[in-house]
Amino acid sequence: MSTWPGHWPIVAREIAEQTDLGVAALRAGDAVALADSVTELAAQATERVGLLHSSTVRALLEQAHPDGLSGNDVQDVLTSMSGVPVPVPLPAVAEVLTGALGVGEPAESTPAECITAALAIIAVLAPPGTLAVHLRRAMAEIERDQTVEMP
Repeated sequence: MSTWPGHWPIVAREIAEQTDLGVAALRAGDAVALADSVTELAAQATERVGLLHSSTVRALLEQAHPDGLSGNDVQDVLTSMSGVPVPVPLPAVAEVLTGALGVGEPAESTPAECITAALAIIAVLAPPGTLAVHLRRAMAEIERDQTVEMP
């Protein structure tokens, strides 16, 4: 698995590591390893997990659709979930997508369902071998957002 920057808080490194492991488990169809990663991620502060996952999903969507995201593009992502080798709760997929785009309501799905859905979306959108790069970029964006002073 990847080595994460030493300046990241330990919680951020743990979230990135479990995200990496969860996506790998999902791609391999390893439901047990996926469940282990989801359990580890759910034990973290869900706001932090959600922040990294949302930032990653948003960046992946923006990269895949630089001219803007249409309803058909979102439908394509939802349809691609049928190719994921483990069950993924589709209502949670919709919540994660809308939340990442900033148009979602508070989640009605459980944290574990949202984490599983986020991992599935990331697995579908991130080309193999690029996840660590996307997680690092998402974390850099979060760092910038959190260090910018408000006027």
